[in-house]
Amino acid sequence: MFNAELINQSATDILSNKELEELVNCFGSLVTMLSNKSISCVTFFILLVKNPEIKECLVELSDQEWYTIVSYMAYRYPILNKSKKIK
Repeated sequence: MFNAELINQSATDILSNKELEELVNCFGSLVTMLSNKSISCVTFFILLVKNPEIKECLVELSDQEWYTIVSYMAYRYPILNKSKKIK
């Protein structure tokens, strides 16, 4: 996160963003371990979109709206915006 973005956010927003970042990373690690192979962020995102049960699990754990998670992932992983698999 850039320092300019931190200046305009409240403390609760910063903590919420940090918690979301940690949760997405941990959830992605769990999916990687369960699939027993390394997966990319594109594959992880496609898995979330195609499998409503896994998506709902992430939404429930994060206590965030799906749109917020998608926005975070698009910001954190710019390759998602360029991927031909997602379009």
